[in-house]
Amino acid sequence: MKLFIWEYLGEVSCNYHTEGGLVVVADDLKSAVELAEKNEYITIGDIEPDHVYDVGIAEAKVLIFQDAGCC
Repeated sequence: MKLFIWEYLGEVSCNYHTEGGLVVVADDLKSAVELAEKNEYITIGDIEPDHVYDVGIAEAKVLIFQDAGCC
């Protein structure tokens, strides 16, 4: 499994400030994007992850780090 980190994406939530960071654990990049985009508020498209790490055996998972914004 691999850990994919996007430090900043424009759409990860339905909050007033929709942007934020995203971490996905998946077998490969295609699977990571598909898993994350099952969430209707996440849009990755063709944006490459900022970091990719091998993590060995792990559960596929999506972790969203939403921007708090100014409010």
